[in-house]
Amino acid sequence: MVPVISTSCSRLQPTLAGQTASRAVSLFLDGDVSFLPGNSFPSNIQLLQQADSWSRSQMVCLLLGCVCSLPRSVEVPRVDDLMAALEEMSCTCSHPLAYTSAAKCYAGLANKRPQGDSLDSLIQRTVKRVCGELDSASSPLRMQAFTLLIWVAKALLLRYHPLFTTLTDKLFSLLDDAALGPAAADGFWLLMSDSADILNRGCHGDVRIMYRQRFFSENSAKLVSGFNAAPQEKKPNYLKALSNIVNKLPKQVQVTELPALLSLLLEALTCPDPGVQASTLSCLEPVLADPPPALVQQLEALVSRLLSLTGCPAMVLPFRTRVLRALARPLDDRKRLVRRAAVKARGDWFLLGSPGGS
Repeated sequence: MVPVISTSCSRLQPTLAGQTASRAVSLFLDGDVSFLPGNSFPSNIQLLQQADSWSRSQMVCLLLGCVCSLPRSVEVPRVDDLMAALEEMSCTCSHPLAYTSAAKCYAGLANKRPQGDSLDSLIQRTVKRVCGELDSASSPLRMQAFTLLIWVAKALLLRYHPLFTTLTDKLFSLLDDAALGPAAADGFWLLMSDSADILNRGCHGDVRIMYRQRFFSENSAKLVSGFNAAPQEKKPNYLKALSNIVNKLPKQVQVTELPALLSLLLEALTCPDPGVQASTLSCLEPVLADPPPALVQQLEALVSRLLSLTGCPAMVLPFRTRVLRALARPLDDRKRLVRRAAVKARGDWFLLGSPGGS
């Protein structure tokens, strides 16, 4: 239902879009159900309060689909009150779908609001609350606060808002956190990826061009220095964060930046985390067909690390089709030994993952 609501609201004419925003805000802030004929809701229903029922609190995803898909020209009424209620819900609710939807809705509204002191003060208040929860190791609400942090960081990154640096610096610091370190590393994938249901151009989000390249250029040095300073048990978090960032860069940027990052990417291939290994392989794959000089110089180290992965078929299976396609060319090589080696290699790759295969 949410995708249907989102698509419909994104295409509304200005007058109807304004009416829809007004009714949605009245419903979720005031419990006004008068515009819903024949409904069975109690009067003054509270849909954004954690104390309400589990099923009602998760209806915030409907609000997300509505107000975050409207054109930026549509003014959402009482937006400060709405965002305050969403902040409260995202930081206190115990239901993952509800607090995640509330965080995404807050982020969608923050992404579209006009630049100015009103938005800045709202974001600063939220950052103070989120950091307070995250800095308390005993807080039971750290995951809720982290979820809000990552979605607001993405909302601000996409529009080049100056406060996004504060949020991403906090995200970098969480890579050393014993409990949230792996989640923080995964958070960089969310930051760099396209979002299907919010913060995209189809939902009229404020998405600037080349935001991924800008983020990488401003933060790669922090990641490298953080890795060098991190204790050994925390280094996998930095390696996964790095591979998640590089994986989403355009190929031409990857090739340009590879020499400076190659040692870390090779290190990532030795990380015991399969997720880090898979993400790093995806980073390296686009440049292997036409390797830059820096990669050629490290060929021995690369081959030794790749060989160590061959004992785990599940790790290399996603690359099976591309390897078979690449091995088709040497089948026509003028040298018989090359053709023979290509036939054997293709045969081994054909059997990979099949019953009886390796």
